[in-house]
Amino acid sequence: MEAEAMVDELEDLEKRGLFTNREIKEISKQRERFEYKLLQPEKKPEDYLDYIEYETNFEKYLQLRKRVLEKYFKKKMKMKMKISISDFASVNRITGIYKRLLSRFEGDIDLWFRYLEFCKARRNEKTKMNMKEALVKCVRLHPKVPRFWIYAANWEFGHNLNIEAARVFMYFGLRFCPTSEDLWIAYLRMELTYLNKLKAPKVAPGKNEGTLIRCRIITDEKQWRDENKDLLMFLDDNSEVSKKQLYMFTVAERGMPFFQTVYRDAVEALPSSFRLRKRFVEILDEGLANSEEMHKKIIKDMKGDFATKPEFWDWFARLECDLQNIQETREGVILPQVQNAVQIYDEALEVVHSVTMFNMSVQFLMDVIAKTKRDSNYILDLLKVQYGKAETMGFITGDLDCQHISEKICKGKLTESAQSSIPSDADLLAIFELLEGILKKLPISKSLSLWKMVSSFTAPWPRFLQKLH
Repeated sequence: MEAEAMVDELEDLEKRGLFTNREIKEISKQRERFEYKLLQPEKKPEDYLDYIEYETNFEKYLQLRKRVLEKYFKKKMKMKMKISISDFASVNRITGIYKRLLSRFEGDIDLWFRYLEFCKARRNEKTKMNMKEALVKCVRLHPKVPRFWIYAANWEFGHNLNIEAARVFMYFGLRFCPTSEDLWIAYLRMELTYLNKLKAPKVAPGKNEGTLIRCRIITDEKQWRDENKDLLMFLDDNSEVSKKQLYMFTVAERGMPFFQTVYRDAVEALPSSFRLRKRFVEILDEGLANSEEMHKKIIKDMKGDFATKPEFWDWFARLECDLQNIQETREGVILPQVQNAVQIYDEALEVVHSVTMFNMSVQFLMDVIAKTKRDSNYILDLLKVQYGKAETMGFITGDLDCQHISEKICKGKLTESAQSSIPSDADLLAIFELLEGILKKLPISKSLSLWKMVSSFTAPWPRFLQKLH
């Protein structure tokens, strides 16, 4: 059948004047070579992929020739070209090669994603059905791969506009991969996006502003199961999943209650994941309404669960003082932000008694100095206090006297050039003196991270780094 289809296609191409007889023979010869490779006992994925690459390039070249011929028909003959068998043959052939490839190498995840991307790029009904079939097959073959569930749900929601089918994929994905951070976050973002789309552009008569008006939502259980029966059947033959279960987190709860439900279940599944909690905070900070109390709750929970982790305290302090936007703040606003962050570092040092925690607090202050054009004296005073605490807590050995080393800083303000974007030599010297004694007293094994911080900070002024060496 495939050979007959190829003969019909090539005859049609020649008949329509898209390729000459000589070119048709060359195309046929190339395809025979690729097919011969696929008949060998020891086949490799590259053999199929080379064939697919050839057919993809052939399709692109065919489309170029068709556009030229269509212009001729339109200009000279005042008519359009008729749709013919050769218009679909290339895509069908590539699809067939992919299916043969995946039937032999069904365990290769990357090959599945290549096929899914191929299907997604073609927007016709046949490739749409191929896409749905491929999605269901790959999640059945690889149910423990969260990427497949996320991809399937995103395609149903974003491209197929089917929130019901997207929820089916998310529901089963979370059943098979309950410890996937990416899956929990993808599910949360999908439902929040859907809720935003439900917001009506106009206020309904007699309703308060902001009323949510439902899109097309199937409320009849039998109708819902009928429309999704193929998907449910392929995913889990014995499943008793119902539409009610799929709505356990969804539009009935709306907004913040929905967020709280997902947060609770995600933390229950991944209690030790610091990264997951951070991502929940990031979503809150993107502008979810009435999020202040939830923000406080997450931070409180994190303090209880990650109090001994220096990376938590460092993240928390930097959350209070956004260094990315610090240069955009008006004068005076930076001081309370930095002060709040320093208070968090102080609290952290009481809980996490380590050089790592101290280095993180110093790195933060050095980052502030590098970012801002104002309040340098205030930051340097804080830096000096931090070194004093470090010595008191035993992080710095020897008879180091931080006050003596930073005397030049403590006596007064930095020079006027601190207000500019480039510190003066005097300002740099003050920082140099503060760091020099610390690094000389610390053993190399304990000061490596501090050396990295200093190297990064002094990179624009190599002569000061050379002095430290």
